[in-house]
Amino acid sequence: MTKTIERRASLGFRAAVIALVIAVGTVAPVSAAAASAGPQDITIYHCVNENTQSDTWSANGAVNDAGTVTVLDKLIPGVSPHTRNPIIIPTIEFDGAYGSFVMTNTIRYLSLTAPDQVYPFVGTWRITGGAGAYAGIQGQGQNTGTNDLNTGMFCTTYTGQVQLVGR
Repeated sequence: MTKTIERRASLGFRAAVIALVIAVGTVAPVSAAAASAGPQDITIYHCVNENTQSDTWSANGAVNDAGTVTVLDKLIPGVSPHTRNPIIIPTIEFDGAYGSFVMTNTIRYLSLTAPDQVYPFVGTWRITGGAGAYAGIQGQGQNTGTNDLNTGMFCTTYTGQVQLVGR
């Protein structure tokens, strides 16, 4: 009877291990398609507080992760279309649960005046490097967003495609 109990306990342990492996395998930071095929669609969203130059981000599609976003070459608080050159080219780092990646942006304001002090912008982005699960990541696309001078929040949605090279 002891051997029967040990065998049942062993089977229960094995089942638990298999269930854990399956569960962990389904929470992948980078989709299998992005790791093995050509470019895959991605959407990234973040807001950056102009005072702290950081805040949070989230992504879905080819990458499913979230974390802290930091502007590496500091935005100037209050930068708006009122400046002589309403084109901004920040470098941004995205730190997530599975790794990090860096992107450069080109942002162009759509309006030179905004009575409500919320300035819409559009632009392009390109990933320039990554670490951890994002080592070898490449990608590019379009961005849209707003610079809200009332709240100090600079919010952007990025759409495009990414792929992991060399995996």
